[in-house]
Amino acid sequence: MLIINGKSYGVAGLAGTNFIEDPAAGLKIRRDCRLREPGTWVRGIVLHTRMGLPVNVREGRGPNIGWDQLLARRFEADDRDASCHIAIDADGSYACLADLQRVVTYHAEQVNDVSIGIEMYQAQDGGVWASTIAACVAVVDVITRVLSIQRQYPMELGLCRRFARPSVGVDPKQALAYMSGGARGRDFSGVYGHRNVTRNRGPGDPGDPVFVALHHAGYEAYLVDSGADLDVWSTRQRALGIPDDDCDGIVGRKTVELMRVAGHACGLWVERPGDEEHEASRHG
Repeated sequence: MLIINGKSYGVAGLAGTNFIEDPAAGLKIRRDCRLREPGTWVRGIVLHTRMGLPVNVREGRGPNIGWDQLLARRFEADDRDASCHIAIDADGSYACLADLQRVVTYHAEQVNDVSIGIEMYQAQDGGVWASTIAACVAVVDVITRVLSIQRQYPMELGLCRRFARPSVGVDPKQALAYMSGGARGRDFSGVYGHRNVTRNRGPGDPGDPVFVALHHAGYEAYLVDSGADLDVWSTRQRALGIPDDDCDGIVGRKTVELMRVAGHACGLWVERPGDEEHEASRHG
């Protein structure tokens, strides 16, 4: 079960545990995480691989390595400020290490406050099993459904201005994670990779295959630094009746609620199996 704002949500077809069912799988509110400000609009899901290496997909289902339940203990054992919300093992099982809404984990630097981190198991040769990628899509489906995070992702293969730190006053020699006009993920509701947040990790974090899988599931792809998503969404906002001056393309809470009124289950433009049932349960 995933834990989101104190409630439990299953992921169909996957075995999972969480910090309530297994306290050893939970993060400690110390150096690896902290409480999120109440009412924060969590708008991003950041995908990671364990190694950050170029990804080669291993077909089929991988073994149960125990990565999903051991990761919290590894975070606790070192002195780094590092963690994530969800760990996905080679066989597609998962562990929810912290409440996705209530806890900030330290997984993606400047976007931590507004995002959820998912780490996929990756072997030392770069191998990621197809079962891990499929499980990641299923987990992302549930999170986007519950939190109304839009099902879209950037086409860029590296650092994006929209997720980077602003570069004002930064020593260029130290500017690996900085970019002119950096927006810290504040104007994007969707799924992206750690590679889009910083240059400190390679393109294999999380690599292309997981985004290919999201594309096959219907998730929309945009060149975000050109504002392609903002252009599309501003048109959608006008169609929803939002005044022109407010059609900025940022899919905030008002846009989500208007989409619900217009019949888009869960306030999502891209719908997936299970959305209608979840929407019905909200009104049940």
